Amino acid sequence: MKESILNARTHRRYRSEKVDSETLKEILQIAKNTPSALNMQLSRYIIINEDQELIDKIFHLTNLPTVHLVEEEYKPAGFIVVVAEKEKIKSRDYLLFDQGIAYQTLNLLMGDYGLRTVCMFSPSKKKIAACLDLDTDKYEVCYTIGYGYPIAQKRNIVETTDPTFWKYYKDEDGNYTVPKLTLDTVLLEIK
Repeated sequence: MKESILNARTHRRYRSEKVDSETLKEILQIAKNTPSALNMQLSRYIIINEDQELIDKIFHLTNLPTVHLVEEEYKPAGFIVVVAEKEKIKSRDYLLFDQGIAYQTLNLLMGDYGLRTVCMFSPSKKKIAACLDLDTDKYEVCYTIGYGYPIAQKRNIVETTDPTFWKYYKDEDGNYTVPKLTLDTVLLEIK
């Protein structure tokens, strides 16, 4: 588990290799058993793995022009759109709790299968719902997970005490450098 956590990270460059749908279902079969606030089990999953036109649409709705834009040729093999049943959401806190656990679980499990993920939040949730013909009276799009077989890239972790220094960057050799806060920074002491 320690190695899985230390090696887990967001990937933004994938090989153009399809992922078997049964593998994705196997991963979700395991992931659905994670803890859930009040055991409400709010997360629902839509796998987009076979329909290339839909994969392209979701990619363009979630690939926002930020510092870490995913290049078209390296886009994920597919997506899992995570939704929640609106009537079951009793508290946004419960939803956020469940969604965090769900993403981290999927991220770690994908790693066990040689896959990696990228969590892609999007202001275009209504457009994503429309692409999926999702019943928006019943379901709410929460976020989208891109997945695929990663193009290996070295990652260097640098520790920092500066909480404003969070953006990762490429060093002069093209390796990702990821700032992480030191233990002394994240561990608060009560007096």
